[in-house]
Amino acid sequence: MKQYNLGPNGAIMTSLNLFATRFDQVLDIVERRAAEGLKHVFFDTPGQIEVFTWSASGMIITETLALKFPTVLLYVVDTPRTTNPTTFMSNMLYACSMLYKTNLPLVLVFNKTDVASADFAMEWINDFEKFQEALDEARNQTYMTSLNRSMGLVLDEFYRNLRAVAVSAATGEGIPELMQALTDAAAEYETNYLPELERRKAIAGQKEAKRQEKDIESLMKDVAIDKERQAAAAAAKANGGSRGGNGGGSGDTSGGAAAMDLGGAASDAMGGSSAMPMSTGSRAPRASGEDVDMAATVHRGKAPAVGRARPQPSPSLPTGGPIGPGSKVELRGLVAKPELNGKQGVVVVAGEGAAEGRWAVRVEGAAATAKPLALKPDNLRLLP
Repeated sequence: MKQYNLGPNGAIMTSLNLFATRFDQVLDIVERRAAEGLKHVFFDTPGQIEVFTWSASGMIITETLALKFPTVLLYVVDTPRTTNPTTFMSNMLYACSMLYKTNLPLVLVFNKTDVASADFAMEWINDFEKFQEALDEARNQTYMTSLNRSMGLVLDEFYRNLRAVAVSAATGEGIPELMQALTDAAAEYETNYLPELERRKAIAGQKEAKRQEKDIESLMKDVAIDKERQAAAAAAKANGGSRGGNGGGSGDTSGGAAAMDLGGAASDAMGGSSAMPMSTGSRAPRASGEDVDMAATVHRGKAPAVGRARPQPSPSLPTGGPIGPGSKVELRGLVAKPELNGKQGVVVVAGEGAAEGRWAVRVEGAAATAKPLALKPDNLRLLP
């Protein structure tokens, strides 16, 4: 609270959010203890019901537990403070809201029975008339009394499927009944609640798959638009280079000069064949689209001397290369986003579906809504 300048409720919410991000570690601990023979694990949630039951973090924790283990809710009632019918009805409404919010079995536990007996509460749950008599004895016919009468009638059906036990944590009274109620609720979880949870999980998985498909379709459209723009730019550049080559050819004279294919020189630089077409009597026209600062001169019996060439764009990768859709790669040499260097990813779009000369890569650990990155082959290293 002092470090982040938070109030009590804000501190509880922040702590719960941080706890939810590491809850997988809690599950690992529970699984290890279960393998050792531990049968029951109790989680004491924050005291304010609204904080846990109605927060995103609380639901994440509850549903994560429910998908891994048989999970039962325990609603603990302070028996001495519940002798008032209005307080009792408030607790029953809270318990009902938790039951329908979490869709999990619930056991109602009346604690501190060593201080005050819970017999009155059991009577009010099992007999609606007893609760009405308690309201009449209060002799306080207000709007709240009328509301309590109506709510008692509504919750009468809720009580029929509710397990309630009286317990004293100080003396241990009622603990065997509590453990039996937990066993019965766990069996109900397996038959009634788990299939519903699995159905909801399957629906959520289908929605996520559809969302990913829409993201891929959006990416493909963006890539197609970029490819059209690149093709138009390449055509315009080729037309400009062809006009420039025709203008420069007017001053050509014979004298042993020869033309060379720039693509062959690039292949030579990368370790390809050293064969190069040449002519000893005339100069061949420059290929359209090539941009070279100096002409190459060839002398009889000597290797060609190549002038300084401007960097050419990376060629588009063949779809049959060693990297393809589903390949696992490591990112490297990124200048615009150096923080991604060293991270791993998976190729999701390749060949004609990707931008020219690039792969579409989904980086591991990125947000589910993040689009794959279009990366050059020089920035990727194939992983085994």
